[in-house]
Amino acid sequence: MVAPYAEFVLRGGPDEDDAIKIPRVTTKMPDPPEEGLPHPKSVDVELIKQLIQRDPNMSLLEFLVENFDGVGETIAKTFLDFVGLPPDMPVGKLMNDELVNFVTKMREFNGWRRPS
Repeated sequence: MVAPYAEFVLRGGPDEDDAIKIPRVTTKMPDPPEEGLPHPKSVDVELIKQLIQRDPNMSLLEFLVENFDGVGETIAKTFLDFVGLPPDMPVGKLMNDELVNFVTKMREFNGWRRPS
């Protein structure tokens, strides 16, 4: 059953006795879904700026690994080589034109994992 915490009543005729009742299987509700991390191809400059404000001293490598879905150290290093930026550079040091280029390259890079 798709929703074991729901109760279904199917009425097929004019009489209440014609109803098919499917009782709930559990009374425990599932945990609400958690918001996931964004995929690197889906970001824009404003989102990157918001993420940088959390910790501008974080290295570019740490920034990519901790803030994006499916990005580990190997993929992050490959991307930073693609962009031509050092992995240990503080993310807060990126100037506005560098941020725009960073986001553009994030969309162009084909080494990201598929969203999970």
